[in-house]
Amino acid sequence: MGAKRYQIAIRLEEETYQRLDELASQRKLSLSAIARICLDDGVAGFDRRYEILRARMDGLQHEVQETATLARTAIAAVLLLQDNRDDDIETAKAKLLGNLLDAVSVEKLIKDRLAAVPPSQVRHRRSA
Repeated sequence: MGAKRYQIAIRLEEETYQRLDELASQRKLSLSAIARICLDDGVAGFDRRYEILRARMDGLQHEVQETATLARTAIAAVLLLQDNRDDDIETAKAKLLGNLLDAVSVEKLIKDRLAAVPPSQVRHRRSA
């Protein structure tokens, strides 16, 4: 048994109709065959563009999340540093760097632990 086929009616501008008719004549195909080819190619192109856009959006989302992590880390490091206002500048720099590294490690640990929890066991989960 062949694949089930459906029929639709569409309205075209005269210029579009003439281009399709010209293509059909050049390729010695029916107008409906050319229309199906063009439609299939258009849908395939749309799917590819959607996938590319989706990949770019996922990449941007990852970058935004990494930026947010860095910002939270910097804030945590500065807040921890405020408790040590009497330190000399080199000691303060070293503590700030240590606090930043600790905060990044904790952030990664939390993300790893959350990623290991099955979604069915989490009620509300932010994307990693």
